[in-house]
Amino acid sequence: MSNSSRATKSFILIILSILISLSFLFYKKEIYNNNFKTILILLSFLSFCSYIYALGRSDGGHIKQTTGTLLIFFSIFTLFNLIKYFQDFSLKKKLGSKFSILISLFILLIFVYNLNINFQNITNYSKRLNQFVSLDDKEFLSAEQNYFVENIKPFVEKFNCVQVFTYDAALPYLIKKPNCSPYYFIFSMGSQQDQKRLIESLENIEFIIYNGQTDNWGFSPQKKLSQVDKYINSNFLNSKKILDWEIKYK
Repeated sequence: MSNSSRATKSFILIILSILISLSFLFYKKEIYNNNFKTILILLSFLSFCSYIYALGRSDGGHIKQTTGTLLIFFSIFTLFNLIKYFQDFSLKKKLGSKFSILISLFILLIFVYNLNINFQNITNYSKRLNQFVSLDDKEFLSAEQNYFVENIKPFVEKFNCVQVFTYDAALPYLIKKPNCSPYYFIFSMGSQQDQKRLIESLENIEFIIYNGQTDNWGFSPQKKLSQVDKYINSNFLNSKKILDWEIKYK
């Protein structure tokens, strides 16, 4: 399977970063100052926490976030030690401190070059950010998602709010209607008490967006929240289908 080893590679790198961080606590020579140690220990801890969080979510982007933190950790650690090595190099005594400075700058330039940094993107960041923020919602959606949003708007115009029973948590924002209950991010729900409270909040609601495109992220809402699903199917007897989404209403 493509990228199936990503989690294992990240786990091995996390273990290595933790071992490096722990070595700071037992290494007696003052090679690294306290600020440097603190930064690396925090990055290692952040990577570990991100990895644990990613295991409870869909893989993909969440594991990549962990890898990004690890890249920062090992980049800082490697660059520091390379610079330290050239500062302590015996040629320093013959050629003076200018040699170590030039070598350090050379290593830094190679490092920056390999990151493929586009400096033009840095200088015009403010302009690009303003353009990005002002883009219309449809620019961030697929053709199917845009079709659904446009076709559901006439249906929900007469209602003050919408209620989602799908992992598509952004729908209330896209439809420009608030969610009818505090339970809009149902991916994080699961307890019996949560289901009971959600059922109570559905008593005065007329319609529900019953499913969507992201409901295959693990167990669907219908399987995960079986009590709520049973209540919906018993009280919302009419339905309307728009592509991958289904609307149930009284």
